[in-house]
Amino acid sequence: MNGYKVSGRFKMGDNWMPFEIELVAESEEGAHEKGLSVIGSRHRTKRKDIEIGTISSITAEEATSPVVQYHLEASK
Repeated sequence: MNGYKVSGRFKMGDNWMPFEIELVAESEEGAHEKGLSVIGSRHRTKRKDIEIGTISSITAEEATSPVVQYHLEASK
């Protein structure tokens, strides 16, 4: 498992809201899918209204999310 930071924006009403989340996935493609899933679920937004801007790989030391840190340290 690898850590990823996914950032982009999603449509909420008439406005576009920026987001940045950290998550654990097998690949960059998996991080893209999980990012769409998490944002859609949290904000009740359809996938067509979510734009992923960047996906970057992160280490356990760079992660700020305790859940991501735990998974990355456990997989060492």
